[in-house]
Amino acid sequence: MNLFRSNFFVLLSIVLVSILFFTACATDRKPDVPKTKEKAALNQLLEEKINLHYPPDGAGAVVLIRKGGKTLLKKAFGNINIEHQVEAQIDMKFRIASITKQFTAVCILMLEEQGKLSLDNDIREYIPEYKQSYDNKITIRQLLGHTAGIPEYTEVEPSYDHHGTDRVTMDTIVNVINTISLDFKPGTAWKYSNSGYVLLGKIVENVSKQEFRAYMQEHIFDVLDMKQSSFYDFYEVVPQLSKGYEVAEEEPHKIVHAKAVKPGTLADGGIISTIDDITIWYDALKNNTLISEQQKQIAFTSQSLHDGRKTKYGLGWWTTTLGKYTTVEHGGNVHGTECYSLWVLEEDLQIIVLSNLNRSSPGALAVQLASDVLGILPNLEQVKSFDESVLKKFTGVYTHEDGTIRNITLENGQLNSQRDQGRKFVIVPISEHKFIFESDPDWWIDFTINEDKKIESLAVGSRTALVSNGKRNQ
Repeated sequence: MNLFRSNFFVLLSIVLVSILFFTACATDRKPDVPKTKEKAALNQLLEEKINLHYPPDGAGAVVLIRKGGKTLLKKAFGNINIEHQVEAQIDMKFRIASITKQFTAVCILMLEEQGKLSLDNDIREYIPEYKQSYDNKITIRQLLGHTAGIPEYTEVEPSYDHHGTDRVTMDTIVNVINTISLDFKPGTAWKYSNSGYVLLGKIVENVSKQEFRAYMQEHIFDVLDMKQSSFYDFYEVVPQLSKGYEVAEEEPHKIVHAKAVKPGTLADGGIISTIDDITIWYDALKNNTLISEQQKQIAFTSQSLHDGRKTKYGLGWWTTTLGKYTTVEHGGNVHGTECYSLWVLEEDLQIIVLSNLNRSSPGALAVQLASDVLGILPNLEQVKSFDESVLKKFTGVYTHEDGTIRNITLENGQLNSQRDQGRKFVIVPISEHKFIFESDPDWWIDFTINEDKKIESLAVGSRTALVSNGKRNQ
């Protein structure tokens, strides 16, 4: 009888403990309800901002937001074909333009790890066909970091026009820039150069003894199983490739058909890919699948000029900050496409925007989305309101150090910034002297006010760009 009672009380104790345990678990789960609601509210906010950028009746985009390897948002917006209102799909392909540069950079870093080249060697050792290097020591590192002074092949008209449908090769570009002097002495300044990455593509070919396209296919696409990635060719029909559009530079800035760009330059911006393949690419970078952690950190570190200034550009990536966080990021734009990738390293937050609309500022969108996820107050939410009488004081003509003319004008109660004869952009104030570009709030203009409270100069910059100073014309 005593044994029966003993067993009974043991069994009763187990039941009571179990009830208490499961009650505690249920209690612990209750806070998850507001978290779920909070996540749903965040996703709704993110989608609303993306829809404003890429509305249902406009051009298309695919957006991915991942944090810690978990997908927060992955969705297609807008249209792959506007005329027929063909909705964009998750698996559609885009020309990723200059995001290609990070692939080219990794090819170079792989070859260095194999002992086949050195970043600090003279490029004449690897590409003797480039004649301008004979009178100037240029290193591979300088090509990767845009500090070599290589003139831009897209800016040498009428000797060469990159628009059109004529098939060209990287050798074509080397011949174009062979007779043009460097823009500056290597290492003394920074200037973005597609031409420099064409030279890097030729270095990959010369060192590996493989055509660049074949090297990329064998050593990156095949290794990572990036089956949807290839290279753009105007004459090739590619299933699921988005049709290209652009925002016209002329007012009223309508969406128009994209201009044709000569196919064949490859290493500076030729890759076609999908959101899933780009995800594979970033996983490979995170896991050091292709290059070592040491090489990756070299690529993710800002290069320095001879005078010590940081360029905010590493080797194939911009290396900068967003709030208190470190980012590596890069955009890609050419007629018919514009894309952006942003990686917040401390939080392992990745924002990727692939679009078939050039001049649609996906970089600005990526920054907004990252700010929302991280709880950073966006620049546009810091905008202040000033009377026209105050705004008028900033108007005038300013001359930059490189000779560029910037006109600040007041129209319809808003200030506009116009570089040379280019498009006018609305700028809005976030302080008594600092303005941001409404269409791309990463860019700012900071005016200098002297003791007499008169505007005497300005500085233009962004998170990813060196400051350009300009003095007000008298």
